[in-house]
Amino acid sequence: MGVYMLLSLLATWLSEDLACIGAGLMVAQGMIEFWPAALAAILGIYVADFALYIAGRLLGIRIFSIPPFKWLINKEHIESAVLWFQKKGPIILIASRFIPGSRIPVYLSAGILKNRAWTFIFYFGFPVLLWTPFLIWISVFAVDKILSFYHAYDDYALWIIAGLVVIITLVLKYLIPSVKDKIEI
Repeated sequence: MGVYMLLSLLATWLSEDLACIGAGLMVAQGMIEFWPAALAAILGIYVADFALYIAGRLLGIRIFSIPPFKWLINKEHIESAVLWFQKKGPIILIASRFIPGSRIPVYLSAGILKNRAWTFIFYFGFPVLLWTPFLIWISVFAVDKILSFYHAYDDYALWIIAGLVVIITLVLKYLIPSVKDKIEI
């Protein structure tokens, strides 16, 4: 069981959501119990996400004084971002838990913009305690169903999965950025 917990913990550093789904698969296959899998995933997520925050703190705003970052963001933008993050930071941190691909930039930004550590830990950590066991629990049931569909339709399952990955990537890369300026957060 210890090996599976370590695998779940380390996998969170690559992809938190996929690690939780993988932990759900291991639970469904009887390789590990639910709570040890959830504990390992939660611990891995806490360590990795807090490391991103610390990296942002260490880099600090001076990162924007070196190319190519200084070409992208000027001092006025940084000052307004600090104020905006102070005002909306908790909402952004909570929302980032449920929006794949947003965590790295949000957590680095929280550190760069000097968000208080305890505020960061609370607002990113509380959703982790809820989301991680929920995602693993859902995965326990969904994985069996997905695998049964995969085995029944293995000739086209890979193509369907690849198509879904392409569609999701296009939505995240093109559709969401095209409408984000129109939505006030």
